[in-house]
Amino acid sequence: MDWDHLEQNWKTFAATVKAKWDKLSEEEIANLKGRREHLEAKIQEVYGHAKEEIAKDVDEWTASLKARSEEWEHIEKNWIEYAGTVKAKWDKLSEQEIADLKGKRDQLEARIYELYGHAKEQIKKDVDEWISVLKRP
Repeated sequence: MDWDHLEQNWKTFAATVKAKWDKLSEEEIANLKGRREHLEAKIQEVYGHAKEEIAKDVDEWTASLKARSEEWEHIEKNWIEYAGTVKAKWDKLSEQEIADLKGKRDQLEARIYELYGHAKEQIKKDVDEWISVLKRP
């Protein structure tokens, strides 16, 4: 995933930043506005790690985002194949609703939120867990 994409969609990625570097406040993360050099400086300020270690951590985080994005792209392209497992996990979703989602993760999470009322961060974790179960042999 290229950094320009992260910067342009920073609000979307703020929760993953918080999950990775939980000592950063939501306000601090928002104020970074996706600028990598500011993220690295803030991590160094808060955690006190060496610059090289921070750069490596940020690179690894970016790579993990790319891998997750590629996994979801595969799910989206093959959505019909996954519809049954979606229904099994979130049985309040109708088959038609699942079909209409066409593999759009944000729409899936929004619909789960509407039907189940779980916290949005919990829904993201649940969807990530569902993906990890799909990958198991």
